[in-house]
Amino acid sequence: MVALHNRKLTYRDVFPDNPWDWGTVNRWRREFEQARRAAGESELEALMGAAEDVRERLASQPSMGDMQAAFRRIYPPVITVQISQDELLAALTAIKDGHNDPRALAADVLSKLSR
Repeated sequence: MVALHNRKLTYRDVFPDNPWDWGTVNRWRREFEQARRAAGESELEALMGAAEDVRERLASQPSMGDMQAAFRRIYPPVITVQISQDELLAALTAIKDGHNDPRALAADVLSKLSR
């Protein structure tokens, strides 16, 4: 799945049922309580049952790892860098220490980054 739209999707767009704040969780709890009361349960049974319903619903939500994997499928990585962190640090250190030709060094680093 690749994004075919003009704006970047957010986690809320892709996972609209995920609880993004405690307000959502509290809304679920109230809805579960009302449904249990309408089914004829006592106040205590409705409260305890709603708490269990909320726990079950939270447990059924995708993990952050699952959500990140979905986003990696929607927005695959665009840039791959062919320079190691050590090479980049060495180049920056050489520039800091007064490299003879910092422009050539910068050009070399940029060419490695653009591969």
